[in-house]
Amino acid sequence: MNSILKKLFSSESKTISLQLGRFTDHYKEQSKYIDWDNAIDLHSKNDYFSSVTKFLSYLNIDGQDNVVITEQSATKLRFKIYQGSKCVNGFANEDGLFAEVKLGHCTYIENDLLKLLLNKNYELQYSSFAMDSDDNICMTFYADNESASPYKLFYGLKELATTSDKNDDVLSKKYKCITPINDGFIMQLTEEEKNCRYRLINRKIENATTLLEKHRNEFKQLVALKSYIIQSAALIIDYLVKPEGLLMEKIESIYKIGHSTGKLKLEDRIDSLELYLMDMKAISKEDIFDELYNNKSTFGNLNSCSHSKVSDIIQQEMVHYDWYYQNGFKEVVLAIPLFISSSLLYNYALPFPDKLYLELLIRILENDFFVENGYVSLIEKNGSLNRKNIVIELNRIDQKCISLFDNYVVNTSLLRYENIYTFCKSYLDSLLTINPTRK
Repeated sequence: MNSILKKLFSSESKTISLQLGRFTDHYKEQSKYIDWDNAIDLHSKNDYFSSVTKFLSYLNIDGQDNVVITEQSATKLRFKIYQGSKCVNGFANEDGLFAEVKLGHCTYIENDLLKLLLNKNYELQYSSFAMDSDDNICMTFYADNESASPYKLFYGLKELATTSDKNDDVLSKKYKCITPINDGFIMQLTEEEKNCRYRLINRKIENATTLLEKHRNEFKQLVALKSYIIQSAALIIDYLVKPEGLLMEKIESIYKIGHSTGKLKLEDRIDSLELYLMDMKAISKEDIFDELYNNKSTFGNLNSCSHSKVSDIIQQEMVHYDWYYQNGFKEVVLAIPLFISSSLLYNYALPFPDKLYLELLIRILENDFFVENGYVSLIEKNGSLNRKNIVIELNRIDQKCISLFDNYVVNTSLLRYENIYTFCKSYLDSLLTINPTRK
């Protein structure tokens, strides 16, 4: 059996190191949950120092060193927590736990900046923006020992880390008075890697704007299809490129508007989506390059999602797929499965099998990007599906999931390979059959 599996999987020419999608902390090993339980137990016994130590062990991802203890004695503990481009510096002692992140140095003060930070403080529950004695914009968090339960530490440090990581690049781009302080564990991409991602960004935006212009008259009646084109372009850029600044902010705005349930009319929402797409196009190559890098993270912002909810969303979004396909929108209709996959991965920490299957669908739909980054092609030169390589990837997923899930099953007999349009529909129908019951 081992030789058969080795032969099956030998087609992948090298180990791929692409960081794809937004980080999530939902997929932890069992040992980490033991650390969490021990941290709670120790805090209840007033052993605060040991509780913090176990809590930091819970946060650390094995082999990634995203949490580093830099000093430890009987009375003091110093640590670093990495979150994207930022580093949380903290210490714990007999008084409690204090943590700080430096966002940037102010060469001079802008009143609009101070007003913005004060307003942001009203939105925060555990941490706050502040200015230190060296004119650095910081975020701080403090909890005395009695209140520093693992629950409060988790939500407080998560708010501190994710808010600072999200705001540092944006603030330094908007306010010239800020010199950024990048003390996180940033892994710079090569020039070619950045160019590859930049080409992908331009390709997706240009393709979307071309389709919008070509079908502008039809989209006056089919506004939902127009929304799929814009949102799928933005969200797939986020998944494949992981921008960390202005581009990320524009994508976030597109997602929020696309999923808004407010009083704004649908047509007005779609017009706003198109304006944000144009804003994405206007961002300079230099600014985009500045926000392209790999990093370490500790906290994720994705909400958990059940398989049944994934199924409901797929069926809800695919309801008009056949009609679009049969009525002359073949070049547009693939935006729907691309939107489904990218939006689910953008917004949720999915059940592990669902995550792997949607990632594979994106790899098929964005085959050129993956091939450019060293992956084996899943599409033939003539544009047809490479069934052999797709089956190999499906087998990979099965091998990962069988050991983790009771009664794991997925009905791949539903798959139809005659063309990419019928394949996407059959693939999502197949995904609906997954049984992700955890052992």
